[in-house]
Amino acid sequence: MTLAEKLISRWPSALVARRDFSKFSGGLYSAKTLANADCSGTGPHGAVRVGAQVAYPVEAAASWIISRIGVTQNAPRRREVAA
Repeated sequence: MTLAEKLISRWPSALVARRDFSKFSGGLYSAKTLANADCSGTGPHGAVRVGAQVAYPVEAAASWIISRIGVTQNAPRRREVAA
């Protein structure tokens, strides 16, 4: 299962509210980061506004996160600390 699939499968809704984006991203991105990205035209595609609230389709939110982070197949190796 890819990271995007994991993000999508654990979210209970088809939309991710901007105010909940920190929870969706595991604390990587705040609502303010999303507001700034939207303002500069680099936020997730398909944003919807309902009154004062902004939300993103869960697939677009997951794709945006993946595009912003460097996902590698191999985890970095831990360095051994000399005693």
